[in-house]
Amino acid sequence: MFLHAVGPEGLKAYNTMTFEDEPTLQSILSNFEQLAIGTLNETYERYIFNRRNQEPDESIAQYITTLRALSRTCNFGDLHDSLLRDRIVLGVNDPNTRKKLLQERDLSLDRCIDICKGAEATKHQIKAMGEEGKIQQMRKNFEKKKRQYNPVQKEQYSGIRECKFCGRKHEMVKSKCPALGKTCNLCKRSNHFAAKCPRKDKKIRIVEETDSSELSSETEFISTVSRINSLGGKSSAAIYANMLIDNQPVKFQVDCGASVNTISKRLVQGKKIDNGPVSLRMWNSSKVQAIGTCRLKVINPSNNRKYSIEFVVVDNDNLTPLLGSEASQQMGLITVNTDKFVCMNVITGLPQSETKSIRDEFADIFDGSLGTFPGTVHLETDSSVTPIYSTTPTSTSRYKRPVKGRKSGKLRVCIDPKPLNKALKREHYHLQVLDDVLPSLNKAKVFTKLDLASAFWHIQLDEESSFLTTFNTPFERYRWLRLPFGIKVSSEIFQKHLNQVLEGLVGVVCIADDIVVYGCGETMEEAQRNHDNNLTNVLKRCREKNVKLSYEKSMFNRAEIPFMGHLITKEGLKPDPAKIDAVANMTKPTDVKSIQRFIGFVTYLSRFLPDLSDRLEPLRQLVKTNQAWNQTHDEIFEDVKRLITTSPVLAYYNPEEDLVIQCDSSGTGVGAALMQNDQPIAYASRALGDTETRYAPIEKEMLAVVYSLERFHQYTYGRHTVVYSDHKPLEMILKKPLIKAPKRLQNMILRVQKYDFTLFYKPGKTMYLADTLSRAHTTDDKDPIMDQADVNVVTYLPMSEERLSEIKGETACDSTLQLLMTTIANGWPQERSKLPERLMPYWSYRDELAVHDSLVFKGHQVVIPLTLREDMKARIHSAHLGVDGCLRRARLSCFWPRMASDLKQYILACDICRTYGTCQQKEPLHPHEEVTRPWEKVGSDLFTLEGRTYLVTVDYYSNFWEIDYLPTITSVAVINKTKAHFARYGSPSVLVSDNGPQYVSESFERFAKVWDFEHRTTSPRHSKSNGKVESAVKTAKRLLRKSMDAKTDQYMALLDHRNTPTQGLTSSPVQRFMSRRTRTTIPTTVELLEPQVIKETDRQQSRVKKQMIYYNTGAKPLPPLKVGDVVRMRPYQLGDKKWKKAIVKEKLDFRSYMISVNGQIYRRNRVETEETPDNTRSVHWPRFSTKKASDACENPERQELAKQNLTDNSKANASLRSNVEMPGTKYYRTRSGRQVKPPQRLDL
Repeated sequence: MFLHAVGPEGLKAYNTMTFEDEPTLQSILSNFEQLAIGTLNETYERYIFNRRNQEPDESIAQYITTLRALSRTCNFGDLHDSLLRDRIVLGVNDPNTRKKLLQERDLSLDRCIDICKGAEATKHQIKAMGEEGKIQQMRKNFEKKKRQYNPVQKEQYSGIRECKFCGRKHEMVKSKCPALGKTCNLCKRSNHFAAKCPRKDKKIRIVEETDSSELSSETEFISTVSRINSLGGKSSAAIYANMLIDNQPVKFQVDCGASVNTISKRLVQGKKIDNGPVSLRMWNSSKVQAIGTCRLKVINPSNNRKYSIEFVVVDNDNLTPLLGSEASQQMGLITVNTDKFVCMNVITGLPQSETKSIRDEFADIFDGSLGTFPGTVHLETDSSVTPIYSTTPTSTSRYKRPVKGRKSGKLRVCIDPKPLNKALKREHYHLQVLDDVLPSLNKAKVFTKLDLASAFWHIQLDEESSFLTTFNTPFERYRWLRLPFGIKVSSEIFQKHLNQVLEGLVGVVCIADDIVVYGCGETMEEAQRNHDNNLTNVLKRCREKNVKLSYEKSMFNRAEIPFMGHLITKEGLKPDPAKIDAVANMTKPTDVKSIQRFIGFVTYLSRFLPDLSDRLEPLRQLVKTNQAWNQTHDEIFEDVKRLITTSPVLAYYNPEEDLVIQCDSSGTGVGAALMQNDQPIAYASRALGDTETRYAPIEKEMLAVVYSLERFHQYTYGRHTVVYSDHKPLEMILKKPLIKAPKRLQNMILRVQKYDFTLFYKPGKTMYLADTLSRAHTTDDKDPIMDQADVNVVTYLPMSEERLSEIKGETACDSTLQLLMTTIANGWPQERSKLPERLMPYWSYRDELAVHDSLVFKGHQVVIPLTLREDMKARIHSAHLGVDGCLRRARLSCFWPRMASDLKQYILACDICRTYGTCQQKEPLHPHEEVTRPWEKVGSDLFTLEGRTYLVTVDYYSNFWEIDYLPTITSVAVINKTKAHFARYGSPSVLVSDNGPQYVSESFERFAKVWDFEHRTTSPRHSKSNGKVESAVKTAKRLLRKSMDAKTDQYMALLDHRNTPTQGLTSSPVQRFMSRRTRTTIPTTVELLEPQVIKETDRQQSRVKKQMIYYNTGAKPLPPLKVGDVVRMRPYQLGDKKWKKAIVKEKLDFRSYMISVNGQIYRRNRVETEETPDNTRSVHWPRFSTKKASDACENPERQELAKQNLTDNSKANASLRSNVEMPGTKYYRTRSGRQVKPPQRLDL
């Protein structure tokens, strides 16, 4: 009988079964049950059991029966009763009952059930007693009507009727509903079938609005009610109205569900149409691309009134022109009787009339002005961080940030707070997370979410902190008076002050800049009253503390609100569907590669659900065999998506764990996964807009970073986040100053300044989630980052339109730049060796290069084509500024590889600049050789004071010096005075003097030979080479002047000076010179006057080394000259500013040369001569082309001109280095003396 009842399919299944013994009815039923149900997943069955809570209208008996049925497949064993008891305690929906259960000690299962049933019975009895009087009163007011017989009623009273969850007829017991635990294929929610889905008959298109302060979307939506459930009557026919446009009749359809007005292109010919990326989403979710918008004058012929209405123009003559809801009401065609119904905002919101009354009563809070928290804030800085000084005058601020112009003509503050963030100390204030506020929302049933307008700007900075936020503009510097976005301490400071403002209020919690007001109560009426009272108190406190709110971003009187990635409802906490939309709406694989990508995506998550990978086996077979995708694969694909978007694969957010984002971009979309401990929390993806698909790869990757941070704003705002991207150049460019990033990247980086994140590179092959989401993205393309900075990027360049046009034309003719633009658009190779040879010079700058308006930019600098570089150098150097000045000017707007080197060589070859040169940088100190005894080496020099000439002779060992008055300044007079000293102290080994006529005469030369000493002369007009005697002259002058003014004995003063110990030493000059002290007028013991040899050579050398350290700061050695080198000699005559061209004739001692100027021989120190090219260039005024950019490539001689310029430049550069090249090598020295060796490349 059983096999006959199961039919042919059942019989076929029976024939495939095997039995160990003779089959019995019980064993056959067991096999069929195994076949129908399959292998049970114990973990999943327990998950369903632990999620089961008591439904609102479900009795305790029904709830316990359902739990007992669910527990059969959980294999609890001996723990069955205790786990069932715990589920009842946790799942019962009456808080008072739960409280009573928790108060019981040693609670058993039977005791738990008795308490629940008793509490339920008591509640029903009290309710019946309280409403009996009301029922009797109502009966008096209503006439008894005859009840018509309905055959369905008998079936309903018997307890069997059609179920609203599954659509079938059965007893109204939850456990008998086949939809229990099943997932709807339409809305993806549990416990009902798609046939009875609440969303099935609510196909209402949604108008998605963006805040005006944010970047506008590329897509607008037409919102039309596609279906209204009938309330007992037939639907009325469409409503049409004839209107006049330019005195021509046009038939419009009046559509009260449309949010925009539409008209065909044929009806607006000759009218001005504002083009823009606008698309219409129709009732069946299809899209119609619109041409643009047009404003027309429409006349109603019934009353001759004129209306100015904006229409969306479509290129479809078959589309009936529509008058939307707003236009129809303004023209009086339809009337909405809001007093006849309750109009909700979005979900379950406050009636419009009540919302309006709140806005009117507290208009000062929602007026859009700037609010102010009480008091000021001081920003603490770390003193160990080196400040950054601004070069702009009129301020003393240490930290600065730039300003850039916007395309609207206004200034946009480009905050780059990285230097300031390094110096700031964190507030370390505890930021609340969702777990902190959930206990307060236990009985909440009504919610309002308030959003602060310009949240951080509510906080005032004190003066010292305000100066830390200084930023530059083209005019002067400004500073923030309010707390700016982007600095790392803003979140903690704001949260602290917001909590202080709302302190003491009940029914309110706040996280970040959102304030949630809630109402609690046993009934909805009590909760509503509590909510209204709490909301009023919050708004009054905001008025009292001058807090301003954003009305447009606030949500009033809702049954559920999105908050911190969840939905807070009266039933409790629910997951936000937006967290899984990216996976739930993931497109179906269409080829082998997309199947492999999806398998890798799931395999990565299989460690959190081991059986998950096994379910993919049919999909793996598709890759190995040539099978077709069928319905089975569709079911597996949907089932796997459901599993990876629920627990345990999808984890709950834990505020104690680190937050990580994986993001990636493909050619058509972006994807991101929010993770903790490598386990996903939420998924997100979207399609790229039409403009975004043309971004460079680095810009698409940055777009993915921006999208992920903003998409997960509730998680990332106010805490540090680690972001992984598979684009390594992006990691480096985020570490550079903002001004060095390309314009479009600057725009994106500015959007994420409010987030505290660090970006790291991670290979794409290890980021399965982000890679799959970006390629199998949703079709949603809302909120594209509009090209704000791209429209007028060239306006940032200080160039005329003619010059820019010429650069564009030459760029189009430059094959290297065209190849560079192609590489930027397609992406740079991973290795430098794979780059074309012509692009090698650009490799180091690849992170900063971008293409805008047919020009290549490096950050804010335009790349100059080869044919224009010579003229550009002439233009940059037109004012004959120095090397540094020209480089600063060039870097404002220009760039090409080796630009700095080219400009330096160009300026070095400028004859005007070489003629009017400046003093060269000082060279390192070169001390005289060390002397070991007194009077071994002496210096001699003359000076004039008060019309009298004196001779100073100084000992290099002891600093002991003699002074003599010279009645005449002849060589004989100098020799006689010097002989007297030599006769007294002995003949020295070396005498050093300048090149005065007294020292270079023949008589002084004979004197040196006779007395047997070496006479050395220093470089003319370079007194530093004989610093010892110059110091003695300075001391002698000072001593004589003071003695003359004091009218004291000059020789007595000289005696005291010689006996005074030298600073830094323990002995005086006379002690070091004579090994004894000389007696002075100061009382001195005999022991002190006794001879004593003084040896302080080490201390003297230590003094010299210390002097060298201080002197050599900023000094740089000059390369030596060779005979025949062309140099410029520093002018020495008063009033002469020209450096004369000279030729090196002979090298003398260290740093001293004999040079020839127009046949005259001079001796000069190296620092007095400047190396110069022998082929200096005369003044060259730049000539600019007057041809249009379109004619740039028509002249065949232009490419030859480019080659010629390149050859000329190479020759010029070679000539500049010809005098310093090393024989037999390819090495050369730069102007600073640094040796340059070309790299040796492998011949691979």
